[in-house]
Amino acid sequence: MSAETKFAIFGKYFYYDLKFVLKAYNKKQSKKYFKFVQKHKDKYYFLTLVDYEFYKYLQDKNFTSKEAYLSFYAYKKRKKFTAMRVDEENFMPIFKNHLDFKNYEKNFLQVKSAIAKGRSYQVNLTQSFHFDSLLDGFSLFNLLSKRQDTEFKAYIKDEGREILSFSPELFFKIHKRKIITQPMKGTSARSKDLNQDKKNKLFLQKDVKNLNSALVEYYSRMILHTLASKTDRTFELEDVEKFLSSISVDTLKAKSTDKTDIQMLTRDPKNAIVTKNGFSIKSDIGAKPTLINSSGAT
Repeated sequence: MSAETKFAIFGKYFYYDLKFVLKAYNKKQSKKYFKFVQKHKDKYYFLTLVDYEFYKYLQDKNFTSKEAYLSFYAYKKRKKFTAMRVDEENFMPIFKNHLDFKNYEKNFLQVKSAIAKGRSYQVNLTQSFHFDSLLDGFSLFNLLSKRQDTEFKAYIKDEGREILSFSPELFFKIHKRKIITQPMKGTSARSKDLNQDKKNKLFLQKDVKNLNSALVEYYSRMILHTLASKTDRTFELEDVEKFLSSISVDTLKAKSTDKTDIQMLTRDPKNAIVTKNGFSIKSDIGAKPTLINSSGAT
C-alpha cells in the first residue's frame, strides 16, 4: 500500500486509517468489488474514484483498461475537516502554459456540431493548463477551501496523481431505495423569503430550458415504441403522464378550432410585411401521411 493514499477528504469529513485499496481494470473485477463494497459498507468508509474510461466498460463488457478505472479506498475512521491556515504568498503560481483560445474555439465548434446532430445532449468543455507553486497539493487544497468551501469538495492523492475538487454539485446520492441528484442545471438559489422560494420552484418546473433532455428523449422513444406496437386509435402511457405532471403539463390536446401544429412568422422584406402563419406537421408513424386529414364522413 502506498503512503500516498493514507487519508482523503470528501465534503465536511477527513477520512483516515486506510485499511486497503481495491482497483478494478475489467468487468470481472468491477462486479466483484461492487459486491464486496455493498457487503462491507457498514464496516468501512468507502471513497471511490471513477475514471472517464469507465464509460468504455459500459459500452464493451470485454474492455480491459491499462489503468484502474475504479478505485475503492476503505477507511476505518473519519472526523470533521477544518482547513489549515496557509500563507497565500507561498502560492504565487508560475504558469507554464496558458489557456489556448484558438484551440478552445475549435473544440467549441465541434461541441455545437455534436449537439446539433443529436450525438450529445450536453458537453462539459474544459482545458488544461500547468503551473508551478511553492505549495504542495494538500496545502493548496487547504488554501482554496478557505475561499471556496463547497459542500462536495474532495481531496485524494493516488499513485501518480493528486486530485483537488471543489464541486458544488451532487451527482447522485442513494438513500434506502431513493436516488437523489442535485445538479446545478435546473436549480435556483434559495431565498430567505418562503414565498419567493415557492415562486422559484414553480418557475423551474415550467421553464423549458431546464427540462432534462435525457428524460425527454427517453419518453419520446417510449411513445414511438408504443405507437409502433399498438393498433388501437387511443391508449394510455402511465409513465409519460406522471412525467408530464411533474413538469406541470396538464394537457397536450389542442382545441378543436386549432387546425395547425406549428405557427411561424414569415417576413416579406420587399413589402416590409410580417405575417403569422400556421402549418401542419405530417408524420410517417403508422400509415403514410395524407395531404388532407379525412374522416369516414368526408
